[in-house]
Amino acid sequence: MATEEEKQKVRDRQKGYRQDEIVVIKAKEPVSLRDTRSELRVCAYCRVSTDNIEQTSSFELQKLYYEEYISKHDNWKMVDIFSDEGISATSLLHRDGFKRMIEECKKGRIDLIVTKSVSRFSRNVVDCIDTIRMLKSLNPPVRVFFESEGIDTADSTSDVMLNILAIFAQEESHTKSEIMQWSVDNRFARGNFLTPRLFGYKIDKDKPDRYIIVEEEAEIIRLVFSMYVTGYSPNEIADTMMRLGYVANIKGEYKWTSATVNNILSNERRSGMIIARKTYTPDFTTHKVRKNVNQRNKYQMVNHHDGIVARDIYNEALRIKELRRHRNYDIIPSLSVIKEGALKGFVPVSVKYSGFTIDNYLFASDFAYELDSNGNRREEKSKSIDKNRLSAFDLTGFEKVDSQLLASYERPILWFSNNKMYFNRACIDKMNGAHYIELLFEPREKLLAIRSSKSNHQFAIKWVIDKDDKLTPSTKTSSGISEILFDTMEWDNSLRYRMFGVKRQKNDDIVVLFDLNNAEALKREEYQIIDTNEIKHKTISLYDDYYMNHFGNDFYQDIYSMRLYLMDVFKKWNLDANLISVEGDTEWITIAKQTVDKHLAKLMEVENEQGWFNSKKGRYWWRWGCRWGWRIQL
Repeated sequence: MATEEEKQKVRDRQKGYRQDEIVVIKAKEPVSLRDTRSELRVCAYCRVSTDNIEQTSSFELQKLYYEEYISKHDNWKMVDIFSDEGISATSLLHRDGFKRMIEECKKGRIDLIVTKSVSRFSRNVVDCIDTIRMLKSLNPPVRVFFESEGIDTADSTSDVMLNILAIFAQEESHTKSEIMQWSVDNRFARGNFLTPRLFGYKIDKDKPDRYIIVEEEAEIIRLVFSMYVTGYSPNEIADTMMRLGYVANIKGEYKWTSATVNNILSNERRSGMIIARKTYTPDFTTHKVRKNVNQRNKYQMVNHHDGIVARDIYNEALRIKELRRHRNYDIIPSLSVIKEGALKGFVPVSVKYSGFTIDNYLFASDFAYELDSNGNRREEKSKSIDKNRLSAFDLTGFEKVDSQLLASYERPILWFSNNKMYFNRACIDKMNGAHYIELLFEPREKLLAIRSSKSNHQFAIKWVIDKDDKLTPSTKTSSGISEILFDTMEWDNSLRYRMFGVKRQKNDDIVVLFDLNNAEALKREEYQIIDTNEIKHKTISLYDDYYMNHFGNDFYQDIYSMRLYLMDVFKKWNLDANLISVEGDTEWITIAKQTVDKHLAKLMEVENEQGWFNSKKGRYWWRWGCRWGWRIQL
């Protein structure tokens, strides 16, 4: 604590020392705007926030006004009139005229800015104050005169009033923004939507908020959707459109990109539906647009106008886009079935395609059989098991030991998770090192089968990695079929399921069958080694309660055994039997395929005349088209 003596010394110093010898050199007073002794380089800034015809008139009047206003002052030399038309003052982002003016100030070419009011200069408090401070710090400093408020920033007393007025200007802009938002919401809620010109449509003159289809453009839109839902990627579609020479937009441009294609596919208005308020502006000061993910109300009218494409095609395009985004997409396969031979009733599977349901697979499988009046399969004589041929003993009452009770990694094994599948090395060995296989599904018997396949086959799966002359199993994405199996078999999505296969071979034909009914649930658990505290994992098998009292199914009732028996007694397997296309395509997918067929035929005809078909790329596109059964007549 200070002593009384120290306090007295402080008091004495405050009384001053030799004050009569001090000379005050007074600061230079700011030149008054009315002082004609000094020349000022002056510019004006004017702005209107919308670009309609009435505001254009106001805008021109402002410019004329400032030309006359500056010329009336003898010592004012006009540098320029800077302006922004149709731009909001809540952000400096797009105000090009304002930014050019600031650059001229920084170059020392302006002494004074004249503007109508604080709200014309800026409605953002931070931008306004920061800009004024920056201008005052320049050398030479630049002052701003707000005419309506009579504020000159060269006056030190102007800061408080300027801050207050800037706050009011920002709040006024906020209020206007809220009113506009309410007006837009109210308009959409009444069904008065904004309908700008859209490629494929023109505006109805009698009903300005309605669309009329432009058939020449609509045909291109239909082709884009048709190609996409039948397996083409956006890049492939864009390439095809360029070669066909089709227009890409309302400007009549012919430049196609994947973004152009995606923009067409994403716009629901091509299906006759309209959704308003898909984006919104959360902050009126920044004007940054955000995707509306339920932060604001949306307004939808399903049948607003005539659609160019069917709603089913549009919905399928959206579904495919989502699948592609997660890389769980496979091109749309043909739903087909093997109608004869050892694999009769088996349906080829496109493992990543998730567009089919279990009902689709059941329908396809039943297509291979005759059905009775109730829609059930007719039993075939060849399907009844001859007990004497199976064994010299009567095995009634005996159970066939389930494969999971005799686990061995030397046997072919197939694993499924909720989006992956994996075959072990024994599977590759059993298939004699085939690089490509097909996966087949019998939905009623709940069996899976694999057989070798050619690389260019529609359902071919490359299931191995060839490295250092050694074939290694490859984990494959199987989101489509996994979803079907997990739902049908009521499997737990958190578990992995393993099933053991049985190989059957006749001459050069090889098949490995897997029984879904005997799939073994596997759970991955952590455990800790006490001595080292090391965390390791182990996989444990979860057996069904059924096996507490059983070894497996009754021998003569086991579907798996019956299918293996039939394969043994078949004189001819017919593994190469042609797939029978199931006549189950919906109308919209049929139309889509016909649309693509028509335009590809046109493309092939034109480019074949130009010798393009003999090129490597041409042959590729031909093979790709034929892969899906398009019969293009040249």
